[in-house]
Amino acid sequence: MSDDPDQKANKGPEAGLPKWVSQVFKDFLDHQDRMMKVLDLSRSGIRSATISPEIVEFLARGDGSEQEPTVVKKLQDARAMAEFAQREIDNDFPVLHAQAVVSLWGSLETLSLTVVADWIMNSPEILHQDPWRGLKVKVGEYETLDAEQKASHLASSIDQGLGGPLKSGVTRFESLLETVGLKGSVSDEVRRGLWELHQIRNVIVHKRGKADRKFCDACPWLGLEPGTNISVTSEMYKSYYVTSHKYVVELICRAYESFGFADMRARAPSLDV
Repeated sequence: MSDDPDQKANKGPEAGLPKWVSQVFKDFLDHQDRMMKVLDLSRSGIRSATISPEIVEFLARGDGSEQEPTVVKKLQDARAMAEFAQREIDNDFPVLHAQAVVSLWGSLETLSLTVVADWIMNSPEILHQDPWRGLKVKVGEYETLDAEQKASHLASSIDQGLGGPLKSGVTRFESLLETVGLKGSVSDEVRRGLWELHQIRNVIVHKRGKADRKFCDACPWLGLEPGTNISVTSEMYKSYYVTSHKYVVELICRAYESFGFADMRARAPSLDV
């Protein structure tokens, strides 16, 4: 980051970002890709459970074992599982999507903290700037850590100092990312989507998915009443998934700009699906 700004602005994207910058975003995208595949696989598995009783019964009739106690029990279990699976299918897999929402928000939190920690490790001069130079740490505890642990500790400490865990929606990440110069604007669409994602996540984690007055006031556009059980549909999760990726694209653009690639925003994918 010592290049002359005017010279950096003229560089083409073929020069690329430093690997330590790009890798954290690649890791996020790879993780989300795996999560989506697991989600798809889980939905397929639940669907397949609905046909299990028919197969068990067909085989039992074929070999005359349908009255055997073990077979009767197996068929009872298969039917109960099929009924449960069908309810999940009819309700659009709310349990799966709820857990996916929790994972998605957690991945965004991890991404922001990792970006900051990596910046500290590779551009330690930022520690001489505000707000870092006013950060207090316990020296005895800090000095027992290795370089990577120190960077993570500082990132978590500044996050706590800024009240990050108490902030909602995109502001949960923005104040933290600003400490390493990744400040920027966020579209109203992404801002509202991440706000809703965070509120949904909180209700799932802290209220077992039951809307309270705080949630209803925070997301009035959902039209829910306190006490309503929130069912995260596939369309809802798809919306959160796309919104989170739009935000990550915004962060990648900011990273490019911090290294002088001024024209990359115009080349960024829109992710309109």
